[in-house]
Amino acid sequence: MNTYTDCLVRCQPILGFCLAAGLIISPVETARSQSIVTDGDIVAGGISLQDLKEAHCDHLESLHAGSALPLFCTQPTPARFVFVTSRASTAGGDLVQWANDLLSPQTPFIFGLDAGDAICQEHADEAGLPGTYRAWLSVSGINNIDAKDRIGDHRWVLTDSTTVIADDLADLLNCNNPACLQNPINRTEFGLLAVSSRTYTGTTTTGELSSYACDNWYSDDGVITFFTGGHNTLNDSGWTDLQPIEYCNQSARLYCFGT
Repeated sequence: MNTYTDCLVRCQPILGFCLAAGLIISPVETARSQSIVTDGDIVAGGISLQDLKEAHCDHLESLHAGSALPLFCTQPTPARFVFVTSRASTAGGDLVQWANDLLSPQTPFIFGLDAGDAICQEHADEAGLPGTYRAWLSVSGINNIDAKDRIGDHRWVLTDSTTVIADDLADLLNCNNPACLQNPINRTEFGLLAVSSRTYTGTTTTGELSSYACDNWYSDDGVITFFTGGHNTLNDSGWTDLQPIEYCNQSARLYCFGT
């Protein structure tokens, strides 16, 4: 049975859409004789968008328009992995030095942000994870660089391949108390439960630069420089912006997002 036919079989009852196969419903603008149901039919049947979301059909973008476009089951975009590094920094908030301690041969990093990304990629590569990884970090400058603008817009799961962190970027940044993330980012690149630890972020729950980022991740000072960080056991605002702030000589880990 091909994927499309299998989709038709699985998606017969309105309330059963996508449940068996983890599929999503997508509107198609061109009419096709094999259409299963239209969004107009769903509205008439009294099925709410929340009902569909709970059934993992949260991509029904035409529902609000009432345009009765044909809907088809499609495979969702593959999720990306997110993890917390199994190692803690060997150089406090000086990520350039940590990267040089970790990587062989050493790389002459110019920016702390690049060093953070290299640390994440090294951890991912060691575990055999596919794809490219970036650190959940923000920095200041003529134009601030915010963590939310560096990781794309994906569905993220932990490295156990099943635990969902966020359905997309909007979900990641939707911090309605008390929950922000669907689950804490508490597994390492190897899929193991991580040691309870602070994390460097320099980033608020909106995904934007906070006031403290260890001089753009160049400083391990324990007197005058600080960092905003999170904690890998939390899924409230403390996942990325846990008070109090910490001195930059404190060792912490990184969150690494597949992009």
